[in-house]
Amino acid sequence: MYRLIALFCFSYLLAQFDEKIKTADQTIQLFMEAKHAPGLVIAIGIKDKVIWSKGYGYADMEQSVPMDPKLTKLRIGSVAKPITAVMIGQLYEQGKLDLDRDIRDYVPSFPKKAKGTITSRLLAGHLAGIRHYRGDEFMSRTHYPTVMEGLTIFKDDTLLHEVGSKYQYS
Repeated sequence: MYRLIALFCFSYLLAQFDEKIKTADQTIQLFMEAKHAPGLVIAIGIKDKVIWSKGYGYADMEQSVPMDPKLTKLRIGSVAKPITAVMIGQLYEQGKLDLDRDIRDYVPSFPKKAKGTITSRLLAGHLAGIRHYRGDEFMSRTHYPTVMEGLTIFKDDTLLHEVGSKYQYS
């Protein structure tokens, strides 16, 4: 009898989950149409497990290649910003990061800049004077496995302005 009740409750919960997924699918389709988005992937995770994921639209419209959460590779882009902010906060709370300390204390090979001392706080606030991508750099498929390799794009460039004096998205 208990198994029958448990099975009924589980079936009821699954039906509610399916209804929410249908509503989400409709909302996502409307969003894609409104934004003229060719494709996107959505994933929901709890702790260290993906509990649901789905691809919508196309990764390659010309070849009709669908978006696939397991196969399609996408640039992380601005999704990294809130993740980075949380990690900065955690490191700060643990006493492992001083937001106002010279970034070279953490990345010693980063060159000293003539226009001021760059700190984690200034980097996080886009106030360090570092430029944004130029030309085709944004679309580069180059993989940088380490922080130092990623910094090669701009580390030797002159800063755009005095450190801390102006917001410059980068």
